Amino acid sequence: MTDAGSPEARLKAFEGEWTGEETLHPTPWAPGGSAQGRWTFHLDSSGRYLVHDYSEERQGGARFDGHGVLTPAQDGAGYLWFWFDSLGYIPTPPGTGSWDGNTLTLIRTSPRGSNRSVFTFAGDRFTLDISFRGAADPVDTPVMSGTFQRGR
Repeated sequence: MTDAGSPEARLKAFEGEWTGEETLHPTPWAPGGSAQGRWTFHLDSSGRYLVHDYSEERQGGARFDGHGVLTPAQDGAGYLWFWFDSLGYIPTPPGTGSWDGNTLTLIRTSPRGSNRSVFTFAGDRFTLDISFRGAADPVDTPVMSGTFQRGR
């Protein structure tokens, strides 16, 4: 499904509304637990930019929201990911990423460290694994793992 076509065509794998269950891993800034996540993806009128909104509701009602734009890089070398969220940090330069089969890995870097988001597609489902590596940390720390179904 996501293996063929132009860089823009590969973004079509995301189109639609997705809902799923998430496992939040304990981190220094938040406890672990479960959450419900929802993604909405659509291509802009040019078909080049994948615009997306994300919302997460955690146990106890806490929310996390994000907004992103994913586009093929102008030089044809992968993708650029612009991301803004309710944590309130100043937006960083875009993350970068590429496909390997049905898996898209995106990495965003800031002065705090790097965030790795790995989307793996299987039909009308995708998994998302997010990890973070602080600027002084030697390894990635899992942040969230989720499984999402299209149109649920």
